[in-house]
Amino acid sequence: MARTSQILRMFGWALGLASAAVVPLNATSGGETPFSALGCATSRPGDGGWIWQAVSGTMPSCNMPVRGDFAGMCVGNDGQPDHTSIFVNARSQQDRTGCFAWRTMGCSLDLRQVSRIEFDFDLTLCGGTWVAPLWLSPTPWENPAQFSGEIDFVENCPLGSLHTNFATGGVQMPIGSPQGMGGPKHMIMKLEDSSNVESPGTLTTQICDFGGLNCKDSAYYPNFLSVVESTKQKTQSDPYSFISDIWNGHGGDSGWQGCHAQNNPGTECTYAIRNIRVFTNHGLPMFAGACAAMNGNYGPSPPPPPPPAPAPQYGWVKHAGINCFEGHGGEVVPGDDPIRPFSKSMTVAQCEAACDSSQSCLGIVLPSNGSPQCWRRGKLDLSKCVNDPGYDLYERTKIAAAKHTAGQVSPSFNEVVV
Repeated sequence: MARTSQILRMFGWALGLASAAVVPLNATSGGETPFSALGCATSRPGDGGWIWQAVSGTMPSCNMPVRGDFAGMCVGNDGQPDHTSIFVNARSQQDRTGCFAWRTMGCSLDLRQVSRIEFDFDLTLCGGTWVAPLWLSPTPWENPAQFSGEIDFVENCPLGSLHTNFATGGVQMPIGSPQGMGGPKHMIMKLEDSSNVESPGTLTTQICDFGGLNCKDSAYYPNFLSVVESTKQKTQSDPYSFISDIWNGHGGDSGWQGCHAQNNPGTECTYAIRNIRVFTNHGLPMFAGACAAMNGNYGPSPPPPPPPAPAPQYGWVKHAGINCFEGHGGEVVPGDDPIRPFSKSMTVAQCEAACDSSQSCLGIVLPSNGSPQCWRRGKLDLSKCVNDPGYDLYERTKIAAAKHTAGQVSPSFNEVVV
């Protein structure tokens, strides 16, 4: 089911044995977990290399302010942390009612480059809680839900049945009990001929025992890349991010209703995701920096794209691969929606003109794939913005204050005066 409208959007129980006894602990303070067989013997707070960050604000699927103050990362028996992992233990919280979410900030995926995604997971005692330990969301998330491009790898929806879902699209299938999987599992998602815009781009999944053994075909979505809004007729997809959430508020949108969600104030839901790997169709790694922990391909990183040709105007500096938003270096222009774009149908030039029309606007953010979404930004602090190849920041500046002449590139922020 759809989990919100963007991020954005956002899925009786089947009785089963919990995979292990739950250990009451606060994930952020560290300690033993019930998932040692998964390679998540203990947890500890995320460090500078951790790819997950707490989400804040509000989401349509859950009617309370979103927070993410109790997740941590898995540490193996060898003492090494997995920076792609996330460990969440609701039992560690005294107040378990709320909307909890985490996102891989600055690690945008281009599905047109992805051949497959793999990861390991386990969970226990989640039967009465709408939880989605791992899913992929495009930005923007566009209705209708079944064509939004949402991919819910692991979701307790409908409540009491763990599924792989596509926001009501494709062929959704159960993968086990949210009360316990009987041991850790491995999931594989594949995209057929993903770089070819003329190809149907069917999406398939397999659910396997830990280690990739005894794999069984599972949920699939025929013609996925050619019909969903985030990839249809696009050589570069809209930017995708991994999200992990527990929606345990008191209500929400059609997703809440469709998943038969309910408030479960005594939830003991505990889960772990680890070893996320993204493999590309060109054989080169997709990510750099901290996000490189998710690379399934190893080798030289692709060279950065050449800077765009200078446009016949001045006053704008392009920061390729930089995203600034509320809480991360960019304030929303007063009166603009804090979540949705100012416009979904503007070129770069039109978006710049819309920014010029407001004295409070100092920059704009647009998807790097050319999709016509325009976000206006007020005060900017580039030191707090996020490196994210899915977006470009255009900074409004006086020509006298510009640091570079037309076409020059800064090694720090890929700044180009356009």
